[in-house]
Parts: sequence; structure tokens; C-alpha cells
Amino acid sequence: MGRKNKKEYESNSSSNGNRYTLEEKENIKQRFIELGELGKSVKDSLKELRVSQSTLYRWFGEQVPAGQPSPNAVIAANRAQAAIEKLLCSPENQNDTLRALFEFIFWIRWPSNIKDNATFKTSCFVSYYLRDSGFKKLSEIRPHDLKTLAREIEIEAIMNIFSRDGYDPPLFIYNEFHNEREFLATIGNYFIYHASIGQYKSIRSIADFVRKGDFDPRSVGSSETTLRKLWRSGAAAMPFLYVEIFHPTIIRWDIDPSSAGFREEINELLQNPDQIYQYFCRCKWAVHQFSKRMDKRAFQRLQFPLLPEWLPEEPLVVKSP
Repeated sequence: MGRKNKKEYESNSSSNGNRYTLEEKENIKQRFIELGELGKSVKDSLKELRVSQSTLYRWFGEQVPAGQPSPNAVIAANRAQAAIEKLLCSPENQNDTLRALFEFIFWIRWPSNIKDNATFKTSCFVSYYLRDSGFKKLSEIRPHDLKTLAREIEIEAIMNIFSRDGYDPPLFIYNEFHNEREFLATIGNYFIYHASIGQYKSIRSIADFVRKGDFDPRSVGSSETTLRKLWRSGAAAMPFLYVEIFHPTIIRWDIDPSSAGFREEINELLQNPDQIYQYFCRCKWAVHQFSKRMDKRAFQRLQFPLLPEWLPEEPLVVKSP
């Protein structure tokens, strides 16, 4: 048998010394994404796949050219997509709705992060059921609520909270002048406005716009490098933030589980499924507008949650930047 071409068979060594064909690598990468969508942590996924993190991430680096969405962004968007579909269907079980709300709140704040997902949702459930309850011990919690928490709290999240590094609660407001959410929404408006007048725009054009003073640079800086970093971490949420901030209703996603009013804010969302439905109709329109005139290289970096085909679009009045 002739010697295989290097491109047909490339050897890689994992922690257990195995060697993988290109087909085996593709299967493992696909399974890694599937496990993430099922809610498995990176650590548990790697253990099941019996491959080291450095090896697996190197394989993804071979597959994904510069400018393509990261594996984490793909997993995060798929989770957000599942949460959106659940919210649109108004589950009868309140905890299913809560889980979907917490999932989307996490995604719109950190659209490329999966590492802290379980810890954040655990913080949300604990805050929702126990904040202001006055309970001092677990034994004092009502049996029904305790049973609910036992189903929702993940051991990994508890370990993260009490780890050496700990867990930094979400900080939505960055300074008194401006915050990152509003800045991302403003960039979303910038793209959507120029789409409405038939102009293509790139990330570089945003940097030029900031330097000319059209955006407030005090919270995020004005260098192209800074903006590209912000783009990689948060651009997928821009159309969703644009709808929330430029066309405000009672729907707000800047909800912090460490705040005193967390339970009340979540209950307001639970009581307004029609407003949530309208919000996502508007988001579907905004995603299409956001992407149709964007520089293609910029667009390739993004991974949006796919909104259902049956969901109608609700056009919005576009405001000049």
C-alpha cells in the first residue's frame, strides 16, 4: 500500500497517545459541539472524548480560518437559539421558562462565552428563589423550592463559585458615561442605518467614526484593535441590543442576579410573553438588516442564533447615527 499524503492523513497525539485520521478529528470536533449544546462543560466533554484541550483547540484552529466564528461562539449561539424557541412557545412549566430566560440573558451579555454559563444560571436560580427569603440554612427552604433548586444547580457551578479564582458577578454598567451594551447597540444602529441607504460598512469604518467623535469613546476606546476585540466578543448580540435600546419597551435584558430587584425584574418578563414575542419579531428584522449590507469579512466572524422561520419580522423606523 502506498504512503498516504500528509493532507489525507495527519497525525496528532492526544493525552492518551492516540493518532487520529482527518475523519476522526472531524467527528470528535462535531461531537464536542454537540456536547456543548447539551450543556456539558468543556472539562466533561474533553473527558468523554478522551482528548486534551490543547489538541482539540488546535484542530479547530486548523478548520476555522481567520475571521470565522469560534467553536465557543457557535455553541453559545445554539444554546441561545434553543432558549429563544422555548420563550416563543411559552412553556407551561415556569422553570423551563426561567431556564430559557437565564440562558438568553447570559448570551446577550457574553455571546462568545460558554465557560461561565452554568455558574451564571445557578446564580440566577439561587437569587430568584432565595434572595430576600430570610432563610439562613438550606433546611429552612420550602420543600418544593428546595427540590427545584436541586434540579437546577450544577455541582460544577458550585465548585466554580468556591474555587480559588471564584466567580465575578456580572457587571453591566462600566462607568457613569457610557456602557458596553449601549455602545454595541449604537454600532448596530450604525450598520442598520447604512443598510437602509444601501451602503456597505466595515469594522474599520467604525474606528474612523469613533475617532471623528460620532461615538463616545470613553468606555471602549477608539483604536481599531480595541474595536476588533469588542467585535469578536460581542458583535453577534448587536442587533438584539439595538432593538432593546433603540426601540425600548418593558423588555430589558440588563438584569443582574446580584441586584436586589432581580426577582421582580424576572417576574415582569414572565408576565409579558407577548412583549417577548414582539421583541424577537423585531430582532429577526434587525438581524437581516444588520447583515445584508455588512462587509462580508466582518459578517463571517459572527454566529447569530437562528430565529424560527415561522416567526414574522416587524420592521422598525431606522434612526440616523
